[in-house]
Amino acid sequence: MVRIIHKSVPFLILAFIVVVVYFPAFRSFFQQDEWNGFGGVYTVNGRSLVSLVTTSFTPNIGHYVPFSKIAFESLFFLFGLNFHSWFLVSLSWHLGIVVILYLLAQRLFKNDYLSLVASLLFAISASGDQATLWTVTDINTHGATFFALLSLIYFFDYVKNTKRYKNLVLQILFLFISLGFKEIAIGFFLLYPFSYFIFAKKKDFSKIKYSSIMLLLGLLYIGSRVLMYLFPNTSGAPVVFESQPLSVFIYNLITFPFKALSQTIVPPNIFLLVGKIIPDILIKHLGLSRGTMGYDIFIEKVVLEALFIIVFALIIGGIITLYKKRSVNFKIIFFAFLFIVLNSLIYAFSPARAGIITFIDSRNLYFITIGMSLLITALVKIIYRKIRLLSYLIISVLFVLNICWLRMDLGYQEKVGSVRKNILTQIKKDYPNLPPKTIFYTESDSSFYGLAESERIMPFQSGFGQTLLVWYQEREKFPKEFFINNYLWGIKNQEYKVIENRGFGYFRDFDKLVQTVGKEGVSVGSIIAFRYDSEQQVLENMTREIRGRLRGYLINKKEISFSVNSLINSNDVRLMIDKKRETYWSSKVPYIYPLSIILDMRTSRKIAQITIDSYNNKDQNAVGYKVSISADRQKWKEVFYSRRYPPNDGGIVNLYFEPTNGKFIKVEQIGEHKFAPWVIHEIKAYEAVN
Repeated sequence: MVRIIHKSVPFLILAFIVVVVYFPAFRSFFQQDEWNGFGGVYTVNGRSLVSLVTTSFTPNIGHYVPFSKIAFESLFFLFGLNFHSWFLVSLSWHLGIVVILYLLAQRLFKNDYLSLVASLLFAISASGDQATLWTVTDINTHGATFFALLSLIYFFDYVKNTKRYKNLVLQILFLFISLGFKEIAIGFFLLYPFSYFIFAKKKDFSKIKYSSIMLLLGLLYIGSRVLMYLFPNTSGAPVVFESQPLSVFIYNLITFPFKALSQTIVPPNIFLLVGKIIPDILIKHLGLSRGTMGYDIFIEKVVLEALFIIVFALIIGGIITLYKKRSVNFKIIFFAFLFIVLNSLIYAFSPARAGIITFIDSRNLYFITIGMSLLITALVKIIYRKIRLLSYLIISVLFVLNICWLRMDLGYQEKVGSVRKNILTQIKKDYPNLPPKTIFYTESDSSFYGLAESERIMPFQSGFGQTLLVWYQEREKFPKEFFINNYLWGIKNQEYKVIENRGFGYFRDFDKLVQTVGKEGVSVGSIIAFRYDSEQQVLENMTREIRGRLRGYLINKKEISFSVNSLINSNDVRLMIDKKRETYWSSKVPYIYPLSIILDMRTSRKIAQITIDSYNNKDQNAVGYKVSISADRQKWKEVFYSRRYPPNDGGIVNLYFEPTNGKFIKVEQIGEHKFAPWVIHEIKAYEAVN
């Protein structure tokens, strides 16, 4: 009993640390590609198990990952859009991999403590955390890693001459299962022959014969994948040479081992911080300035590329030194080094990445980090024999560094996930059921994820339209054709279409919305609208206002005359209604401060539109407006609100709203600019007519 408890301690420690470190992610939410994956399942919704299996194993030019497809659809059948269930599965995958790595390390180090160190280094590594945080997308990474490690365990059992042929068969079987989840272990076909020569005894089974078997299997696998290029590309996935020229591919192939080795030891973002610590004299000599695009490109494409090569060279030098000294750990170090190098090459074939790849995607570092954890543990063991304190210091620094960085990543994911979940939950709460023909419209005051300022989107990294489509699918049962060809998946996509009398669309450009409403004859009552305040992270239902804007746009109107009053620069207010576009009124103070003007109609009118012309003034890109109407300048009714509503390319901004009776119109500028004044070249008002 005591022995069983003793043997269980390392596993309990591993489970405790993994759960504690990753717990914040429990409050996160689905990532961008995962919504697209859910949409893909809806295209084949209701198919039989036989159909699932046969379709999954059908040859295809893209990723050939039949086990991933089967696992994904099976889990979706069980969990649907229940994030917590998906996360628990992802965490269980990760914990299972950590445990198997511990068992593998025992076979290498023959020491429980060193095995625990190696598995903990992997468990809390911040370099590959995306594989676990992306709870759905990376089922393939977890599955491939899990079975690849099982294959390695049986490889070392085979080397030890224990039940030889059974272990050989299981080693090969688990390797092919791993490849059926994701092709990340394809380097094993070379790793195994090298490792066999390193670890097998001289009197052991023929090394040449074993190597021939593995190389032949590798050639058969690669040959079968090459033949798949003759099959139709049913997944629509691009191939690598469609996104980058051969020269760039070769460069990435050669340099990926440098980058993989460096980025698994230290989280990539830390390298970015180190890379920016270069003397100002050098920067000025190169004609660069900190914070500019040229500076960022220089850091990423020159400084970091060189830094990765230097780190790689230092590791190579250390391995050569250990070999000359006949270190007892040399075999493990060389094995770990080969693991990293051979298993990093496959990522040069990533079809979705174009150009020179400086940073390897976090999820792609997950598998390679196994080699890193073994390499560092072996090196620390050598240091421990000479300077114990230094070995403790190295391990402590790595643990603290990775845990801190991992918690930062988890905190960010939790924050972003919470925002996204709250947005979707509120929308469905306000509108649990959708009209037969629905168009969602959103306004945001910010751009996200590197988009231009003019691309103000919701804080989602993929198309918000498709996200809403998937979010409502379980209840609304949209025709599956809505999920074909990545409808509304692009982060900037706006569109509307009708399939089998069901209509669904998404817009964030009001002009495109009104064009579609007019063209498709969509009822104004079918429009659902929300605005997002990025500072407060608050979503507001603006459906009533947008429907009013649409009615204000669609109704017949005519221009009316008025006078203008302003407490600021009142002497020039006449210039905004003098019908001369070249002249203008200026607030003469930055419009970070609240500013307003009042239009006096003299008699009560049914107002439906205000047009503001800022002509060629480029500093009006951060303006926002609040429009209110009153009969007596005492009680005001708000009819339009938008924190960010800049003019179009021609300098014109049209503010439509529910046709409303009133004598006075208050136009408040609620945007923000720290230096530029609010400028109006011309302002016009329109009343509704029968």
